[in-house]
Amino acid sequence: MIVRPRPHWFRMLFIWRGSVLRKLVPRLAIIGGLAVFAQILHVSVDAEWLHRLELSLQPFTLLGLALAIFLGFRINVSHERYWDARRLWGSIMNASRALARQALTLTEWAPKSIEAQRFVRGLIAHAHAFRHQLRATDASEDLRRLLAADDLPRVQAARWKPVVILQLLGDQLHAARRDGSLPDVLSASMEQSFNTLGDAVGGCE
Repeated sequence: MIVRPRPHWFRMLFIWRGSVLRKLVPRLAIIGGLAVFAQILHVSVDAEWLHRLELSLQPFTLLGLALAIFLGFRINVSHERYWDARRLWGSIMNASRALARQALTLTEWAPKSIEAQRFVRGLIAHAHAFRHQLRATDASEDLRRLLAADDLPRVQAARWKPVVILQLLGDQLHAARRDGSLPDVLSASMEQSFNTLGDAVGGCE
């Protein structure tokens, strides 16, 4: 999870990256231009019908009330989605740690064996692949760094790379259970952690 230092409130007024101002500035410019044009027209044009125009504040009051309710609803929903994301990514982190600990301490794999390293690096690759999928960025560099050479083509060709990585990790555990490196009781426990990762992927998507 990205944790940035909290900036001062005054500096936040001038933050451009990630701000909604990118979308609001053109609209604000159009509204400001119309307001300036209306004021210039009102001052420069000497027309009796123009000076008789009067605007009631009641429509603006009703519009402001509706806008306040709408913005309050949107802010609450956005805050709920933010906490949902924190919970889901927290579950990914916890489940990945639990799987790595179980693979390194409870299986017959040596901590520095090829099998153990492949499994743990696969868990890390899963988190990176999912991060890139949510951000619509290229995960190739991280996948080449973390995945085994024989697993990389299958993951690179997949549309849903995190799901394929989970499948590869499941296949590795299945092979370990067949050769006796993974007890059946431990396999059931690790399957629960895999289900947690799958639920988190579905929740984020």
